[in-house]
Amino acid sequence: MAEYATKEEMRECKRPVSRTYVKREDDKFKAGARVDGDLNRSLIAARAQAGMKVTDWGATIGAGAECHFFQVKFTNQIEVSSRILGADAVAYVGVDLEGFVKEGSVMGAEARARATLGEFKAGPLHAHFGLGVSAAAKVEDGALELRLFGCGLTVGKKIGLSVFDNNVSVALAGKEGLWQLVGKKELSQTTTQD
Repeated sequence: MAEYATKEEMRECKRPVSRTYVKREDDKFKAGARVDGDLNRSLIAARAQAGMKVTDWGATIGAGAECHFFQVKFTNQIEVSSRILGADAVAYVGVDLEGFVKEGSVMGAEARARATLGEFKAGPLHAHFGLGVSAAAKVEDGALELRLFGCGLTVGKKIGLSVFDNNVSVALAGKEGLWQLVGKKELSQTTTQD
């Protein structure tokens, strides 16, 4: 597969661009394709990745694949994105103490297969609607997640509820967490009043 355009060329492009890639990033292999789109929108986007992440405090190994239609993303002060109609499958396991503080590092395991009708994210808010079966018992990015047959909950830096992989969650802490956004708003109000 060939790179058809760089990120900079895609940002400047007036018309949609199709792009495929195969690359190695750290200890992960990634492959994907985007049809009729750019970094912020696409008609069809598919990707697969597999690999292992090793840190000073442990390791995480996993693989996954996904395909979605009608993907849109934009960022102003917060990132807003949506994906309509798709599917994904993921499996990973980790014994990494960084799971208590970092995303991508896991203490535990997760296996997921689901179909997506719609997935939406706006800053700290995230919602997924569809159907799936998943199981998880993990700590990732400071949140404990327990799920069986797609039903479960998440508590910690993120609070969430999942029923047959229809889930809603709110990130309380982190770079796009609710408390971070409230702090930015208070800071901007203080600055404008001075």
